[in-house]
Amino acid sequence: MSKILFIRTQGEKNFSLNGPPLELLEVAGYLKKSGHETELLDLTVEKKEIDKEFISDFDYILIAYYSLNRVSARQIIKKIKKINAKKIIIAGTVFNNDSHTTTVWEHTMKTVPGIDVCLIGETEETMLDIAKGKPLNEIDGIAFRNGDNIIKNKERNVTDNLDTFGMADWSLVDFSKYHSFLCGTYNGIDLSKQAPVPIRFSRGCIGACKYCALWWVWKKWRTKSGNHMFAEINYLYNNFGRNNFDFRDDCFGADKREVEVLCDNIIKSGIKIAFSVSSRVDILKEESLLKKLKQAGCYRIFYGIETGSQRILDEFNKNIDKGEMIKTLKLVKSLGFELHALMIIGSSAENVESINETIDFLNDVKPDSVSFAGGVMLIPGTAYYQQAKNSGYINDDFWLSNKSYKIDNSKNSQFKNFIFVKAVKERKKIENIKNEYNLNNYFMFGLSNLKSFISANLLK
Repeated sequence: MSKILFIRTQGEKNFSLNGPPLELLEVAGYLKKSGHETELLDLTVEKKEIDKEFISDFDYILIAYYSLNRVSARQIIKKIKKINAKKIIIAGTVFNNDSHTTTVWEHTMKTVPGIDVCLIGETEETMLDIAKGKPLNEIDGIAFRNGDNIIKNKERNVTDNLDTFGMADWSLVDFSKYHSFLCGTYNGIDLSKQAPVPIRFSRGCIGACKYCALWWVWKKWRTKSGNHMFAEINYLYNNFGRNNFDFRDDCFGADKREVEVLCDNIIKSGIKIAFSVSSRVDILKEESLLKKLKQAGCYRIFYGIETGSQRILDEFNKNIDKGEMIKTLKLVKSLGFELHALMIIGSSAENVESINETIDFLNDVKPDSVSFAGGVMLIPGTAYYQQAKNSGYINDDFWLSNKSYKIDNSKNSQFKNFIFVKAVKERKKIENIKNEYNLNNYFMFGLSNLKSFISANLLK
């Protein structure tokens, strides 16, 4: 039996707002199921001194290593190796569509000498092999050091039946350390009282959007059974008093039958819960399924809408028809769900026409809330990242810097994207882009950059 320490470090944003680190707890749960001992250190909510005495008990240390937390992860790795150079450090797992050790494993191993093993792709079976003490050269899905050499083994096939992994190890979590950013009441539940618990019904996505790396990380879409998903919710409800949940699926509802089984179980059990889901408008769209979700406790749906322009949708490779998207979103609103629109404003193909189309679209659909990405974030593993590398706009050495990420401003300047986002936020169409290049906007642009700099460098 091995003892493994799981560490989540701080990232570009406060990861604790996302609740406990589901991606680590899922792996810990599988190892615990197989008889291994695990412990969690979430540095986003804990101030634990990492010293020789603390780390001496562990056979392996797994550090969540993403593009967006790599700076703090490198610092922790360096600190641990300074304390004990022989301590085996493993880097990896997946946060949203970000799995740095999967997409740029070679650069990571070459530039972060404290990492002994990089996890590539799905991690449960890989970590189990490591915990069992299997020779590293016989373990699929890793890159590792052998003296001065870096060796990458063959990739591991993903597991089709997610039920075999069991449930996340929620016993490692002190839920009192996480706070809700929500407000309002649904199903008799005050959403401000409990931080929503992150849970996952499925992995992967049916799409292949150019700004997303899920296709590389998860390989294909797979789901748990509705019975298994209910068992985990029921366990959290009865053992920890949790009644507020956030499904972290990227494509919730792709298997309608299993979602119906989940909803039927919740309704039949009589437990009162509230939950939100995330999906695509071409997947979660059937009225009968939406009504059943509503009855089971779903109050909010996050849709990856990105834009109100069909041209930009096609550029993103969304494979979604704008007309059908409007139809689905209006149905969701009519059924009483809170509709949250996830938008990407300011891609390299964006122009005044597409911005004005997006404003018209939002005015028509009227989402309850909107979050904006001001430009396409260049994340390793995405088609846009590869295009940017090929053109020389970015290279892997960027990730050695302390900058959180890089936005593709190769076609539209940072200031122009600021103008685009501002117009969409205010729902104010642009008549002449030249008129937007004024002193007031320059001042607001500079002020927003100053706030970002202070947040990133002075408030940590």
